[in-house]
Amino acid sequence: SPADRPICRSHVQFCAMIGIKPYNCDFPAEDAAEGTVVRFGSHELRAIASPGHTPGGLVWYCEAEKLLLSGDSLFRGSIGRTDMEGGDYDVLMKSLFGKILELDGETRVLPGHGPDTEIAEERRSNPFLQPFNEPYEEETDGGAIIPGFTDGDC
Repeated sequence: SPADRPICRSHVQFCAMIGIKPYNCDFPAEDAAEGTVVRFGSHELRAIASPGHTPGGLVWYCEAEKLLLSGDSLFRGSIGRTDMEGGDYDVLMKSLFGKILELDGETRVLPGHGPDTEIAEERRSNPFLQPFNEPYEEETDGGAIIPGFTDGDC
């Protein structure tokens, strides 16, 4: 995504910070954004904008295969970091709940690193998503009941 160009340009500093050898960023690339489609063989991947880990974050979804390449947006039992350059926790949460977790629960998730998972499993058990995963119920006086709390807890 064009929004991630500044991060690519500063990769030497990032690599030094985490102790890895800088990589070559001088390769041809095409811009991608929400809705970009990449076809190869009989497969089709559609880009879904998922900013938060980085400003221009994208995930790639193959609807026919129910497969999501989630990069560093969603991991098995975790989510992407938001404390690095361009990261934004609130934006990542909006991406996860507004788009990624809306996919079919049987969708297999292949993250940028680590073990694979499924959307339904992450909805159910990802500790980074659980506090947001329960519906709020309205009381008769218009207040909200916080999930997991009783009237005597507050």
